[in-house]
Amino acid sequence: MNNIWKYVLGFFIALLLFSFFIHIILPLIVILAIIGGIYYLYRRHQNNKYTPDGRKKVN
Repeated sequence: MNNIWKYVLGFFIALLLFSFFIHIILPLIVILAIIGGIYYLYRRHQNNKYTPDGRKKVN
């Protein structure tokens, strides 16, 4: 009987860790990916404003 409770407790701890991963780590990764994508596009846009020799594009 004592052995079963160890497995049940282990299962619940694993479930808790899995739930923690799904609800905290995954959204964090998604948010960081979105922020990274926006930053990349912003930097690309800023760099496209200038010519290779450093002058500002006119048109």
